Amino acid sequence: MVVFFVILFFAIGLSVGAFTSKALDTDSKQNILIFMNNFFHTIGNENVESKAVFIRAFKNNIQFIIIIWLLCLTYIGVPIVFLVDLFRGFILGFTISFCIQSMGLKGLLFLIIAVVPQNIIYVPCIIVASALAVDYGLSIFKRNVNKVYYHKNNTNLINLSLILAIIFLIMTVASIYEAFVVPTIIKKLSGFLIIQ
Repeated sequence: MVVFFVILFFAIGLSVGAFTSKALDTDSKQNILIFMNNFFHTIGNENVESKAVFIRAFKNNIQFIIIIWLLCLTYIGVPIVFLVDLFRGFILGFTISFCIQSMGLKGLLFLIIAVVPQNIIYVPCIIVASALAVDYGLSIFKRNVNKVYYHKNNTNLINLSLILAIIFLIMTVASIYEAFVVPTIIKKLSGFLIIQ
């Protein structure tokens, strides 16, 4: 049931992101296209600092895991976990919708190369981490309502922390692809991807 609600909020975020992209006015779309063209032009003519990209992705992932871990320590954080999922879904939905709608086949190619592969790893990791956090937060709520203390509470938190650490390591694999593989492919295709 918890996984269902996590997926539901992520899916709502995807949908809202897609609708927001479609609702953008022409000037906003044009500004984003100009930004993306500049990005493709820059990456095609300059060396990409893959290490810096990896560090940024690494920081983003560790921030996500730490936030999820902190939120699960209290049942008050449970709704915020859902909001985090909503936001992550929104960003992905907006990106996918905009690229397909505004860039056509070039956008689809960009998604296949630069968005989909790492998100095949990121999205399940986000869902599993969020579901575990919500489940743990709700178990704290139940203990408080029932006024019962389970001796294994600390053990559960340790197990949760270890699982989140493993999830972070899995996400790091996606970060490696994002930092060291994507820029190389995009650099070779940058001339084609520029929207005329």
